Amino acid sequence: MKNKKHMAEWRKNWLTSIAELSDIDKQRRVWLDTQQANPHSSFVEYMSSYLDDLFIVDDFQDFVDKGLISQKEAECVREFHLLARSYTPPQNDDYDHPAILNDPNWVNVVNAAAEAKRRLLGGLDENETKFLTSVA
Repeated sequence: MKNKKHMAEWRKNWLTSIAELSDIDKQRRVWLDTQQANPHSSFVEYMSSYLDDLFIVDDFQDFVDKGLISQKEAECVREFHLLARSYTPPQNDDYDHPAILNDPNWVNVVNAAAEAKRRLLGGLDENETKFLTSVA
């Protein structure tokens, strides 16, 4: 990261993505809403925001080394991250939101994200806590 502003923005986006991926009720509301015009309101965009936009590849060691996250934070999200990276929607259809939302494997990803969120909340400052708790 180039500077503290970029680092803070990356962390905000990282925490917001975890919050979105931990909230299956919101996913049901926005992914199944046929009137929803926001392109971010889909499985593809949620996953792209987390994995692609944040440049998360295999693990978080590079982010730990760069000072973006602590080793403890990496441990908090490790299980969620592994499940999210390996998740494949039913029939490989990234746009079948009802099937994804009802897929037990997706529910496992969401539950792991919720657990990562819970674990992260104990170590964040007030400013960053809002990114994990204000997604509605």
